Amino acid sequence: MRALLPLLAGGVLASAACSATHVVRPLPRGASQVSFSFGGPLLPEKVVTKVVPYATVGWQRGVTDALTVGGALHATMAAFGVAGGELSATHRLLGDRDDALALAGTAHGYLFTGEGGTRVYPGASLVGSWRPGTGTLLYGGGTAVGQFDGTPSAVLNPLLGAQRSLGRRLAVQAEFKWMGANADTRAGVFEGESSLGGRGAMAVQLGAVLHRGGIR
Repeated sequence: MRALLPLLAGGVLASAACSATHVVRPLPRGASQVSFSFGGPLLPEKVVTKVVPYATVGWQRGVTDALTVGGALHATMAAFGVAGGELSATHRLLGDRDDALALAGTAHGYLFTGEGGTRVYPGASLVGSWRPGTGTLLYGGGTAVGQFDGTPSAVLNPLLGAQRSLGRRLAVQAEFKWMGANADTRAGVFEGESSLGGRGAMAVQLGAVLHRGGIR
């Protein structure tokens, strides 16, 4: 796993910060949630778990009905002596929390610091969501994470996911992502594993949300 550190700190896996528990739709004003996420790129030949065990824990709060802010800690990075975290702000662009269709944009800021120095990565995401019925949310979109000392300068990550409420305060979430869709991964850590045409890597992330104030 130590061989994964350059990639984790280099930006491709930094996009995992936009984890399976990122905010798909802004929370109501005053509502808050604690989020957990686990999972990453599929590397069946390189890691025992078959999936990179990238874990995050975060907190989000609705500032207004259209704006949610929050942050998260990247627990996996601590195993490499690196402190990692993120800040985010999600704004509703179209639709409402209860509408069948909605669109939201998120601005992200990622920070990693350790013996190798400190790195900051800006990011943005655009996610559309569809509510087929009470308690279920399907979504799709993508994220872009910028890096100042690597190629490409912006790492693209298309994604699809689903969230299901289990009662008023708990929801579970699963997300499938093509991480680094525009990055050449035929050599190095990935060596083409789970890539498409030598680009990026397929990733699976599972998450859970504990909501204060009830969810739908």
